[in-house]
Amino acid sequence: MLRLHFLHHRKLLPILCRCAWDSLMIFLHEALDRKDVFPGGILVPQTFGGMANWNPHVHGLVTDVCWDREGNFYPVPEIDTADVHGIEKLFAGLVFRMLLKENMISKELVENMNSWKIWDVDALKCPKCGGRMKVISFIEQPSVIRRILKHLDLWEDPRPPPQPLELVCEPCADYVPWKDDVPEIEVG
Repeated sequence: MLRLHFLHHRKLLPILCRCAWDSLMIFLHEALDRKDVFPGGILVPQTFGGMANWNPHVHGLVTDVCWDREGNFYPVPEIDTADVHGIEKLFAGLVFRMLLKENMISKELVENMNSWKIWDVDALKCPKCGGRMKVISFIEQPSVIRRILKHLDLWEDPRPPPQPLELVCEPCADYVPWKDDVPEIEVG
């Protein structure tokens, strides 16, 4: 629902990275109980897909330690599933705030999207005791996978491929992102 805003307004992609960085910083400051520490990191906006499956997202490399201004380092605590969910909520809130500030979405849309129930399943959580299970092997042979799924009555024959989409507009070979509107990059 929000993806097309980033397709048509590519100047938002660096701001998307900033939202991801700020989410991580808020989490780390709380986890380390220090506001004066900072990790090293590089975040890059990535995009792929066409109009129907446009998928903007952020790739990042972040150190597993933080430093204060005197050069002391503090190991980043182990991040568990609950932490990831917290960071995701921070990120979503910052993205909503950014899109509201840019007048691209309404408060009603944010409220509506925040009310959606998202099913979260941890495949490695034991359904009996709630403990952590381990993967001990992988089944990679398609014939074995098919036999197991058929035995469990979970096998479905593959669907035929979808019909090709009609070309809506001709591709533009001269398109250069940010050709006339080079984004400013903050350093520091």
